[in-house]
Amino acid sequence: MSVHSDDPLALKVPAAAKKLDVSEPTVWRMIRAGRLRAVRIGRNTLIPYSQLVALVEGDQSKEV
Repeated sequence: MSVHSDDPLALKVPAAAKKLDVSEPTVWRMIRAGRLRAVRIGRNTLIPYSQLVALVEGDQSKEV
């Protein structure tokens, strides 16, 4: 998974779950466990796309 200019800056939890091919509860567990960083904007919980890339690539140098 690589970042391209047409990739979104951040994804909502359902979209992140679909992109990672896991369930939404799994994404919520990863957020609570600190494996994925998420931000709240209004009623939305957004996961920066770079966090998904770091998780998939196993990049330990990034804050995940």
